[in-house]
Amino acid sequence: MLIKTLIIPEINPYLAWTILMIAFIVKLPIFSIHLWLPKAHVEAPVAGSIVLAAILLKLGGYGLIRINKLVDYNSSISIIYYIIISIASIGAIITNILCLRQTDLKSLIAYSSVGHIRLLIIGVISNSKIGQYGRLIIILTHGITSSYIFFLSNLLYEKINRRNIILLNGAIRISPYSSLIWIIAISINIALPPRLNILGEIIIIISSFFISKIIIIILIIISFSSARYSLYLYTIINHGHQSKLTNISRSIISINFTIAITHIWPLLVTTFIPLKLTVWC
Repeated sequence: MLIKTLIIPEINPYLAWTILMIAFIVKLPIFSIHLWLPKAHVEAPVAGSIVLAAILLKLGGYGLIRINKLVDYNSSISIIYYIIISIASIGAIITNILCLRQTDLKSLIAYSSVGHIRLLIIGVISNSKIGQYGRLIIILTHGITSSYIFFLSNLLYEKINRRNIILLNGAIRISPYSSLIWIIAISINIALPPRLNILGEIIIIISSFFISKIIIIILIIISFSSARYSLYLYTIINHGHQSKLTNISRSIISINFTIAITHIWPLLVTTFIPLKLTVWC
């Protein structure tokens, strides 16, 4: 095995593969080893959150892709794969429920990232060509979308000086422009057509046929629950009455609005040329 020659010849190659898989899964992360991610996002500045969500977390997915190519697929590996998929699928449903109970805006976005990562894991473990296309699209779209939403949350924090969702009601009354870019972000996050996200989710669902038919049902449930908390996030931020406890600034800096709009231009462009991405697989 190639992994045996790359590390230490005396170590069992399957043990070395398992250790590397665990390391990259923690970096990704999946449910049950994800508790560091919300804490890191809450304490980090907006630039740190953007870099963490857009680049650093994707390194875990890239590591899984490379490690997956270094081993021969057999019954022992398939058992570990099924365990990882089960944890990721069930954990995605749990984290989607937890999103509805969050009060901190950045913590909610961080938990939503954990729910979205399950698609990348299924695409990696499916061992199919179509799964390779799906995981590439998920890596690209989630990296841009999550960093975009973190930027919008910081923009809202600068205007209202609060991150508590309960105190963020009525943002549409403060600035209709910010509400516009929020609805764009939410529509991309829940994979509404013709966004590139929906192409990645459809491809991953098709690749799950190579694993189990039960996974397809779970993926559909996860997709609906993801749309639920995303719409909940938009509604509770933009609608309702303004809280008297917030320090409201009605002005919006033009440079921030420009950054918010131009941040998603790769997604808007690749929506019309998705097949160009397949040359990278």
